[in-house]
Amino acid sequence: LQSWLRNRFAENLRYDRLVSDLLVATGSPQRGPTAFFVSLEGKPEKIAAKTSRVFLGLQLDCAECHDHPFDSWKQRDFWGFAAYFAQLSIDSEAAMREPRNVSDTDSGEVMLPGSEIVVSPNPLVATGFSGLSSGTRRQQLALWLTARENPFVARAAVNRVWGLLFGRGLIEPIDDMRSLEMASHPQLLRELSEYFAESGYDLRRLLSLLAKTRAYARS
Repeated sequence: LQSWLRNRFAENLRYDRLVSDLLVATGSPQRGPTAFFVSLEGKPEKIAAKTSRVFLGLQLDCAECHDHPFDSWKQRDFWGFAAYFAQLSIDSEAAMREPRNVSDTDSGEVMLPGSEIVVSPNPLVATGFSGLSSGTRRQQLALWLTARENPFVARAAVNRVWGLLFGRGLIEPIDDMRSLEMASHPQLLRELSEYFAESGYDLRRLLSLLAKTRAYARS
């Protein structure tokens, strides 16, 4: 997985494309991106928690067992997000129990803990983006997650890059971006996120922009 990511960053693949390619990946873990799902045992709740932290900057897992105590996310929000991974399958060799193939199936649901209530896939926020009703569940999620109308991915990426260069994100912790107003400089984060999306999610261009600022040049 590290090698796959290193190569994608080296070729400066659009960040939204990188995210999408990883989230819909199928095949052997030896290919790289599917190792992400294998490392999380293919469990929808684990994948949802990690995906929301890494790519959205949200600690959605705090709503796994109950409504989020410090944010507006509900338990149904978490499991509606986890449902996108409910039809992911990891085959294994019966004798060795080693993962050999990640694929999507036509069955698999998640239920609210301690109940018989099935939760259907549901985007965390409405973006006005259509076209989420076709393809596999993971493909539907990737479409919503990387849509230009979705503010989370660009904002989370910019905050991570800022933290990489300056030693501290505009919002800390970088995976707990509950509100834009939590940022030390909200308007700066907003403008940089818009710039990143408009640039075609070009990480190299974002890094270059920040490295050339007077703020970065300070001792």
